[in-house]
Amino acid sequence: MSEENAGTSSSLLQEWLARQKAGFEGWSQETGGGWGFSMASLDRLEDLVRSRYSSISNVGQRPGEG
Repeated sequence: MSEENAGTSSSLLQEWLARQKAGFEGWSQETGGGWGFSMASLDRLEDLVRSRYSSISNVGQRPGEG
């Protein structure tokens, strides 16, 4: 196993990662695109999360539920 893949050998994790990768492009377009590893992108992500979830108890729900 390469160092890059260390800690990601779980099949459950691999399946989750594949789903996230497959859905990223659509999510990115839905949320305005331009995501990256900058501080500005992190600030946008915080704003997005705060706009969708009013409390920690809402995090497991899809937007609009509950």
